Amino acid sequence: EEVGATESAEFALRSVIGVHEVLDMALFRVRVTSDSGATPPEPLPLASSSPETQEGHQVYAVGYPAWDGRRNDPLHMLEIFANVFNVKRLQPGEIRDVFDHRHVLEHDCSTLGGNSGSCIVDLETHEVVGLHYGGRYMKGNYAVALWQITDDPLLTRAKVNFV
Repeated sequence: EEVGATESAEFALRSVIGVHEVLDMALFRVRVTSDSGATPPEPLPLASSSPETQEGHQVYAVGYPAWDGRRNDPLHMLEIFANVFNVKRLQPGEIRDVFDHRHVLEHDCSTLGGNSGSCIVDLETHEVVGLHYGGRYMKGNYAVALWQITDDPLLTRAKVNFV
């Protein structure tokens, strides 16, 4: 759902491709379920190499932040998200660090519960560099660094294409 959108499309889970054995990542196939005649959007390009600069590199998360008052300060959430939750958002930020040994990038995009599975996109190239999976209020947010796992068996089996 997008604020102010006049068109919408619903997609249903068709099948589970696989759940990663180590990383917080799962792959699914979907199908259109609405009568809108919508077709699935073109896949976003996935980065096969790291951003030219890592720490401080500008990125954005695209996802559906949900009210998360148990783990986050309610006043800050209301201020940042203007009391609008559970709709698609673009949340800007920067890469803070990369942990090569764990295939993790840390970023500071403002995320909440509901953002798991959000893509982390390079602001310059618009390539997906990460898959957000969690964060801690006022500490950091974490994503799978996709460019580090281009030869991962799950992604290879799913025929995931990197640019």
